[in-house]
Amino acid sequence: MTQSIQREESSERIFRAMGEAAPAFGLIGTLVGLVQMMAQLEDPSKIGGAMAVALLTTLYGAIIANLICIPIADKLETKAIQDRTNRELIIDSVLGIQRGENPRVLVELLEAYTKVDRRKGNGEDARSIQVDRRKRSGSIEDREVVAVAKPKAAAAPVANRRAN
Repeated sequence: MTQSIQREESSERIFRAMGEAAPAFGLIGTLVGLVQMMAQLEDPSKIGGAMAVALLTTLYGAIIANLICIPIADKLETKAIQDRTNRELIIDSVLGIQRGENPRVLVELLEAYTKVDRRKGNGEDARSIQVDRRKRSGSIEDREVVAVAKPKAAAAPVANRRAN
């Protein structure tokens, strides 16, 4: 299970290293192009080709780094984080089932792994769910729950009534 995460992380490191090295290789190509250009200073018609090599290698290095390698590394990093979170969710759910936890409590615990906008219920965040759960088990005081709870909406103003 951890081998696949390690494989993804090593792939991410490889692409990140390629992204960091690509501009340097582009600069090496630029130096090669400039050396070719200096070697052909007697014939002005050949200078343009050597200058093109110098400029294009710099461009290729920047493109390979910023449009290919670094975005792939970022995507692999995101995927590794998501896979690790999913595996933690699976482990927590299996352990909760093994402990014989109430299914509703288990759902609340596992909703902490999902994004806030995708959760069911009344929009409570994961922190308030965990605080409520600890309060039910008696591990924290009531005053801590009040500090984390969401503020209630203000009551609508009562219209002024005129006595007739």
